[in-house]
Amino acid sequence: FMAISKTISDQVATEIERRLGAEEAARRWHGHFHLGSELDQARHGGRPSAEVRELFRSAAPTYLMVSTIEPRKNHAYLLDAFERLWAQGSPARLCIIGRIGWKCDDLIARIRRHPELSRRLFMINDANDASLEHAYSHARALVFPSHVEGFGLPLVEARTRDCLVIA
Repeated sequence: FMAISKTISDQVATEIERRLGAEEAARRWHGHFHLGSELDQARHGGRPSAEVRELFRSAAPTYLMVSTIEPRKNHAYLLDAFERLWAQGSPARLCIIGRIGWKCDDLIARIRRHPELSRRLFMINDANDASLEHAYSHARALVFPSHVEGFGLPLVEARTRDCLVIA
């Protein structure tokens, strides 16, 4: 079994032992590898979408969340936090980039009917690599409130572009 982090590899080992017993688990190999980022290749082809270029033209600070939209990524918590900022008059903007995943129908409905959508709240579900590169390069910071992530590729992508990370 291969995992994207030592944490996940250790969890797999524990689960294998729980399910199969120590003796049988000892016969199974598992390990992990380190994630990297190849977004620098985006500079050589493609352009950021007009939507992404326009979004980051604003002088207002734009915070970025990049991940598949699903419960363990904790988007609802992040949206709650930004709603508190907006209630206090903050101009901060939140841009969520990621494909729609599973068990998130209520959250997607909440975002799509949100009064700040297309003002201070943005959701992009089909960003290409050039758009993602542009977003990391122009965001105030990546915000990453995930419950369970393992390694977290967006953290690597953000830091390799000198984008601050709040995790």
